[in-house]
Amino acid sequence: MIIEKIRIPQERHLQKHMEGSLGAELIGELLGYKDRYGGEERDKGNRQAKAENFPLTRSSGGHIYRMCKDVQKKLGLEKLKIAYFLSHNPEFNSAADFSYHPDTPHKVIINSGLVEQLEDERELRFVVGHEIGHLLSGIPFTRVFRFIYPEFNNVPRFLRGTYDLWRKLNEISCDRVGFLVVGDLEAALRAQFRLYSGIDMNRLRIAPERFAATVNKLVKEIPETAGSEFNTHPISPLRTKALTIFGQSKTWKALQSGRPIPKKDKVLEEGTAKIAEQLSISPHREIDRASLDFLGAAGYKVMVSDGPASREEYIYLLNRLAQYTFWPKDQVDAALKKKGGDIDKILSDSARYISRNHPAVGKDLVYNLIELILSDRRLHRKELDILFDIAEKRMKIPHREVVDLVLQCVGERFCPLK
Repeated sequence: MIIEKIRIPQERHLQKHMEGSLGAELIGELLGYKDRYGGEERDKGNRQAKAENFPLTRSSGGHIYRMCKDVQKKLGLEKLKIAYFLSHNPEFNSAADFSYHPDTPHKVIINSGLVEQLEDERELRFVVGHEIGHLLSGIPFTRVFRFIYPEFNNVPRFLRGTYDLWRKLNEISCDRVGFLVVGDLEAALRAQFRLYSGIDMNRLRIAPERFAATVNKLVKEIPETAGSEFNTHPISPLRTKALTIFGQSKTWKALQSGRPIPKKDKVLEEGTAKIAEQLSISPHREIDRASLDFLGAAGYKVMVSDGPASREEYIYLLNRLAQYTFWPKDQVDAALKKKGGDIDKILSDSARYISRNHPAVGKDLVYNLIELILSDRRLHRKELDILFDIAEKRMKIPHREVVDLVLQCVGERFCPLK
């Protein structure tokens, strides 16, 4: 399937990892069973969709319905069952809903505010193609994820950063599907400008290439917080830049000419990787890099001081490191594989920088290590001995202050019989 071939490899990898970790395949099968045999609930959902949204059909959907079906044909998905709806909603948006039931079509819901503002049909085709991309890539997994975690705040922090980056990269992958539908970079840039600004490009009398040049400048000025987990979509300059890179790639040129997609497309891969880095949580400041190194190295020494690391300790450390990196698993796994000398050097270098430049941060990190020790609801002398050694000799915290930190954490966090 062509949509799968143009997905961002890192996005596909992140989804596969999360699916394996969450048992998504099995849960998806159970949700599918409910879709297939929960007739009353399924029918109620279909009736509600038709009651709240105007169904676009061959007889009532006019040119918008014909355009939607043409988009499916363009993608080679004529047989895919999709029901299209028009929602009385002024918000400039659209949505897709995945169905596991073979007789119940997927849904694409287009807001009236979107239709009214999109004067160029190519822009609407781009949006519909984008939503179909979601149906065939991200939405089945998103449905499972939201079933497990109905409240996003309840998602473990280490998984939150991974999911956040994945869904942003998935948006960019689906933009490529929209691009595939409209067929040229100028039309795709016009659609992006509309999504970015809310108005037609002609209103400002600027050319698509001028918009692309402006975006290039904006991308260079984007702050390090661009990967904030509180945004569900990539910020517009990065999203547009990603589309421009794809539109100028060997991969796109091969698709245009009907040739096989090249196995390696260096410019596309490196450009997309750079954007992914800007979208992800990563240690940009020196203190963040040092904190990440210190917690990874010190956490390792504490975890294995009394035997193999427990699952509770491993998960705690992942969650704590996730404030510095979207993929903390690599940091922890690398520490577990390193030799003692390497760990000691990382620990010494990071503790030296922190104790000299950010002593208050050093105390916070030691408190995190105490939380790590208590995470398995057990307290071992070997762990405390290692902790005092690290806190006093590496972080230069006086003995009495370390004692106070331990007692404070035990009083606040320790629940041995819970």
